Amino acid sequence: MKDKINNLIEEILKIPGSKIVTLVINHDDIFELDISENNEFGYAPEHKLFFKAKLTNAIKNGGGIIIRQFLSIRTKRKMPNGKEIWIPEKNLYGAILGNNDWIGMDIRSLKRAYETDATTGLSLVPHEVSAHYRNFPIK
Repeated sequence: MKDKINNLIEEILKIPGSKIVTLVINHDDIFELDISENNEFGYAPEHKLFFKAKLTNAIKNGGGIIIRQFLSIRTKRKMPNGKEIWIPEKNLYGAILGNNDWIGMDIRSLKRAYETDATTGLSLVPHEVSAHYRNFPIK
């Protein structure tokens, strides 16, 4: 299983630039980690070890991972209060974890999973703005 974990981490690190990785284990354990442009995990040396431990648990017991890659492009959005802000655009990637393995998600599957409430099965509205769904691993 160590090879599966290392392979997944390698695929994540192939995505250029800064990223936020969100790891969900069994719908109730959510772990987020920043990965810098230099592929540094979090803000302390132990963050990478903690991430690997959480990832091992998710690959064994089931879960999912979303990777947000931030782009240099910004989009102007009007907030409900009328204020205008600039939001960074991002690429989204995902994988399903479980049974001691991981499976990268294609655009359609990722979009459906990302925009659906896991508890109710209903569509989440509004959808995340300035998000572009991508195949993972990158092909």
